[in-house]
Amino acid sequence: MRAPRVSIVAGSRNDEHGGNPRRRTELFIHTLAAFAKRTQAPLELILVEWNTPADRGPLAEALTWPDDPGPLVIRVITVPPAVHARVQNADRVPFFQMIAKNVGIRRAEGTFVLATNIDLLLNEPLVWCLGHGPLDPDCVYRIDRLDLVLRDLPDGLDVDEQLALASLAIGRVAEPRGTIEYDRAVLRQRYGHAAAPFSGFAPDEIARLLAGAERRKPHFEACGDFTMMAREEWERLRGYPELPLYSMHQDSIGLKMALVSGLRQVVFPEPMRCYHIEHGMGWGVAEDRSRLMSTFPMLSDADLARWFAKLEAAGTALTPNGPDWGFGDETFAEWRLQPKRAAA
Repeated sequence: MRAPRVSIVAGSRNDEHGGNPRRRTELFIHTLAAFAKRTQAPLELILVEWNTPADRGPLAEALTWPDDPGPLVIRVITVPPAVHARVQNADRVPFFQMIAKNVGIRRAEGTFVLATNIDLLLNEPLVWCLGHGPLDPDCVYRIDRLDLVLRDLPDGLDVDEQLALASLAIGRVAEPRGTIEYDRAVLRQRYGHAAAPFSGFAPDEIARLLAGAERRKPHFEACGDFTMMAREEWERLRGYPELPLYSMHQDSIGLKMALVSGLRQVVFPEPMRCYHIEHGMGWGVAEDRSRLMSTFPMLSDADLARWFAKLEAAGTALTPNGPDWGFGDETFAEWRLQPKRAAA
């Protein structure tokens, strides 16, 4: 099997964070697998299982997995509670999301690494681009996040029908100037499409689209959901800052580090899309912000501004991480999906 072009890394745990995470994780995995198979995109998915409660089974047993993910390699790396307990504030923050992502980034095998989350649906044009598009190692890649008004998708739909429904259920867009709620009719007209498979890019179309997608203004909005760089760049930056805090704002610091270190920013344009299945319960959506800030230790807006000022003044990444970032000196248990077609 070919080495993966892009490693897709997300952190999770087998509990009820964010409301029904199992369902959202399975939608994420099965959609990605279906499009990777259809487009023959050489990708790997790394789920970092962080500090799963003792009364819960492992993710590998809790989730349903695709029978045939095509060229998509699926790995689950488990960070046990004993390692979590070594991080400051472990008694107050059960899930260090950015450190979990660093564990996956550190062990990724792809040429590029996309740091993302489990409540997203990547559409077929985007998956095709990840597998075959002209990606530049001197760029950091971002995308607008399309927030759905739905908290689930109906059973019994194929992936094309699921994403067609998603295209008609967008309530707001996380774009460079903020997360903005538009009139639903306007969003339907802008994004709605039929339940038909992607017909492919015309010759030279993808190169033209990406050439016109470079943006100087940093796209900080929802950057924790989608930031991609060459693996060598992640290694140079030593991943996200490993702060023993709730994850809010740490994604923005990671993106700022990439930009001040000299990477150009490309924002994937239409028809490439990233849908977000809405939820609450502590994952940083706007209505939860005040409750989160009173519950968990985290960076404030003023803290973020100070980080940005220091990075601007230095003109370099200023990572606080040591050479063992991502628990590089640890050996973690790893599970790999054995597709049924391979077993047969």
